[in-house]
Amino acid sequence: MKRDNWKREKRTIIQEYYEQIQRDEVEPIRTEILKNILNSIRPDSEILYTGLKKENDLKVLNEFDLKINDIDRVCQQSENGEFSRFEEDKIYQAIICLDDLGTVFPEDWEVLMELFRKSLNYEGLMYLAVKREDENEIEEAYYMALEQELPMEYGEMGINGYHFYPDVNFVRTVLEMTKFEIKEEHITENYYYFVASAIV
Repeated sequence: MKRDNWKREKRTIIQEYYEQIQRDEVEPIRTEILKNILNSIRPDSEILYTGLKKENDLKVLNEFDLKINDIDRVCQQSENGEFSRFEEDKIYQAIICLDDLGTVFPEDWEVLMELFRKSLNYEGLMYLAVKREDENEIEEAYYMALEQELPMEYGEMGINGYHFYPDVNFVRTVLEMTKFEIKEEHITENYYYFVASAIV
């Protein structure tokens, strides 16, 4: 199977990913970073929030006097691969993307990060929460895909549904290539957390 055809098929069955992430516990560091970013922003600033609508995230966001553009699943691609839910004509003081990156194929990360950078104010911050998976599970899925001759890359788990779990160096490299400067990086058992600003 060609990779383009395989990707098109996977885009139609990603609901499972969102349902799984929704059940995860919220780590304290996630909330701490979110509060720090929101505290640094001027009142009435416009921010983009995307990802799963975790009750904890929304509770924190609503504590601040900000204009929140809450777009459900900005990172979810249409059948032709476009990020059609993203509004390219807006500029944000912050972009908060929590749990919404697992459905983005590896080769499409740069496209999405470019969109984010172009929409981020030069003084603004981007906050990413990137889900991790056990390395043994990732390796097992990869070798199963090879046996079945599926066009999967390492880090993808797409035998049934679809998740992409990048390693931390992949995220660092993409941010560097798309002209972001990493301000903070936190690694926990379940997540990578990144705070970055656009390089002008």
